[in-house]
Amino acid sequence: KMDDLEIKGTPGQFEDAYANYNLLGEVIERVSGETYEEYITENILDANKMMSTYTLRQNPEFQEEVAVSYQNYFGYPVVGEYEYDQNDNWAGVSSGLLLSDVKDMGKYLQMFLKEGDEVVEPESIAAVLENTVSMAGDETAGGIFGTEEEYGMGWISTEVGGEQIYYQNGMLENHMSMMVLMPERKTG
Repeated sequence: KMDDLEIKGTPGQFEDAYANYNLLGEVIERVSGETYEEYITENILDANKMMSTYTLRQNPEFQEEVAVSYQNYFGYPVVGEYEYDQNDNWAGVSSGLLLSDVKDMGKYLQMFLKEGDEVVEPESIAAVLENTVSMAGDETAGGIFGTEEEYGMGWISTEVGGEQIYYQNGMLENHMSMMVLMPERKTG
């Protein structure tokens, strides 16, 4: 029960936790009355014409189509064996098990660059990108650009060469992804 949990850390302080996204997925399901996949499909994927994005919980038959991944052992690439187990999985769909391709991810980035593109309210896009907390003091601070970073709602915000950029990166079971938004250039 949520009543039995104690707050860890300080509100407004960055702490990376997949559990937060798992909880958010549960909230979406309870409030909408739909599964996370149904809600995201209806409100984000279909609205952006993202036809190659799915979850293995929703489509376990697509396991065969997931790209082969590799792990590096002493300089040698070894095929990583990962099989989604719906009954024993530490990560929830809302915390990293949404699979996509580069074409669909481009559509997702365009939604942000077009300030919601009639899919999401412009105020919501601004809130996602601008409601941030400093990552200073976190072991991941300095990230990939070696700059001061802030984090909010899945996106890391930083300034590189005088230009504001936002990025998301992730790794799950030998697969990596990264998305970058450069709003001043209208590029993602």
